[in-house]
Amino acid sequence: MGLISLVVLGGLAVLLSILGYELGGAVLLGGTALLYWVSARRRGRTPVWGLAAVLVLAYICFGHFMPVKETSRGLQSTMGMSSALYPQVRSGELAIYFGGGTITQVPGDGSVHYWGVLGGPSGAANMEGAEGELAQILLRQKVRPWWANRRRVNAWDLELSPKVSWSLEQRLAHCTGSLDLRGIPVETLRLTVLNSQVTIYVDRALDLHLTALGSQVNLIVPPDLALSPGGQRLQFLGSNNLAEFTAPGGSLRLHWEGFLSSLAVERQRGSDSPG
Repeated sequence: MGLISLVVLGGLAVLLSILGYELGGAVLLGGTALLYWVSARRRGRTPVWGLAAVLVLAYICFGHFMPVKETSRGLQSTMGMSSALYPQVRSGELAIYFGGGTITQVPGDGSVHYWGVLGGPSGAANMEGAEGELAQILLRQKVRPWWANRRRVNAWDLELSPKVSWSLEQRLAHCTGSLDLRGIPVETLRLTVLNSQVTIYVDRALDLHLTALGSQVNLIVPPDLALSPGGQRLQFLGSNNLAEFTAPGGSLRLHWEGFLSSLAVERQRGSDSPG
């Protein structure tokens, strides 16, 4: 195995780490050392690349299908931020890390800044506070979302106040999601999805950053909303129909990075109306 082989395998180890397979680097490097030893013993006659590919795929499949630890079986948490306790809040930053199951987000009635019913065996935890008029909220599971799998039956239902201007960052893995942002003043949404199917509903211009790996993303927009032509578009082994909905003067700023993924933009129909 030459220097290029080691560099490529090192890159794969880093990729596994980014995807959340925390032991991926160690397993891959250990396997690489074993393959190097076997290859040397057989004087280079071992199909190293084939064995390395099998090792990587076996580890990814193992990590995908292996059940994660159940920390909250049969339990659910209710979490929220009271507008009575934080009357000064005018804007909010919300970060969500979720994997395995279903997640929904809809507009609330404004009586609380946010409200969530978070259930499932992977558990839930939150951190929240306010600095002046800015609310800062973190909702996450007790396991890394990239390590979850579709057999985890987690269910998170969230409501966001239409009286707060939001900046959202969400990382979703191995799940089905419905993000209904209509009626909610969202300025920015940064969404990263892995092996998921997510539908996003918007009714106004915003800064939308989508990164997808092995996922299907549907974006539902109103008839009078077009995409700005200035957004970054990167597609690798997938599909999108962004050109059909992009027009000069478009106000929805979309940045798309799709890897083995599809993005379908659709016009809102009557059956898609809220409620």
